[in-house]
Amino acid sequence: MHLIMNEENKFNYHSVFNEIVDSVFITDGNSAKIIDVNKSGCHLLGYSKEEIIGNNLYSFIEDNLSTDFPKSPSEIKMFGSVLLNKKIKTKSGDLIPVDMTLNTFTDETGNFVMTSLRDVSERVRYENKILEINDELIKSNTSKDKFFSIIAHDLKNPISAIISISEIVTNKKEEVPEEELNEFTGMIKSLSEHTYELLENLLNWSRIQTNKIEVSKSNYNLSEQINKIIKILSPTASLKNISIKNSINVDEIIFADSEMINTVIRNLVSNSIKFSMYNSVITVSSKSDDGNWYISVTDEGIGMEENYIKDLFKIDVHTSRYGTNKEKGTGLGLVLCNEFIMLHKGSIKIVSELNKGTEFTIQLPKENL
Repeated sequence: MHLIMNEENKFNYHSVFNEIVDSVFITDGNSAKIIDVNKSGCHLLGYSKEEIIGNNLYSFIEDNLSTDFPKSPSEIKMFGSVLLNKKIKTKSGDLIPVDMTLNTFTDETGNFVMTSLRDVSERVRYENKILEINDELIKSNTSKDKFFSIIAHDLKNPISAIISISEIVTNKKEEVPEEELNEFTGMIKSLSEHTYELLENLLNWSRIQTNKIEVSKSNYNLSEQINKIIKILSPTASLKNISIKNSINVDEIIFADSEMINTVIRNLVSNSIKFSMYNSVITVSSKSDDGNWYISVTDEGIGMEENYIKDLFKIDVHTSRYGTNKEKGTGLGLVLCNEFIMLHKGSIKIVSELNKGTEFTIQLPKENL
């Protein structure tokens, strides 16, 4: 190809050159200065032809990528002529993803590079969408695996135990001392409560995963809600001689979905009971500022390490531990708590120290109070 042409060839060259759909730049092979550019190139960059010619082509390339580009015909031949997923800067400051194709040619006036740029914004959008869908599928499969794992083990085992103990109580009650019968009855009650709580968490979690749950907010008394939770959980806490203290102002009114917040606080207090020492105290407190309410559940339990805390709300990471009385959990309760608070556009903060205790703090944005 020759840049020195007669008038007729020059006319044909520019006619074809300007009709090319891709953005094409002719640059000097040594300096990378732009000698010519077609209409598509001007449109892509948002500059006029006069503004583009004379500039170094690499000045339009995103800075942190420009060092990747071959600077001479010899480098192009050495490293290849196709560069994918690069970004070019437009006059308006936008960064447009492009694929680049570089070809070299020589005539009697010197060495030149023809660079073709193809806008791949649409392809990148589709690629990102595919990655997003793939991530969702992975999360969905993880959730499904966790769901079936809980059903297969954590739900099946206590039900099997209830059936076995019930058979003993029903069929051999005359042979079993009254003291043991009372113990068996207590075990049935404890296992039934655990199974019911687990089943309730499973159902709520499954409703969230299928988008079949909506936040229904109203103004309600937080202190009264905490008193009801304490009443429900006190029998379990008494087995370790744990006292649950409600430090919330009796007139504290918040605006939230009372059922969701009830589930969250009940799970957090239940979690604190599980990991608290005997003869300790669990405190439920609250405070507020101009924009948020803060509800805290603080215990004097075994605490957690920092690397354990960061995985507590991840469904795909096993975080379940035995409690101080060998209580078994699934880790689903805390995942559900986080999901419910996220639906309120809030967050849960955890501060913990090994062998000292843990504080869970719920942050809820104020609105419409």
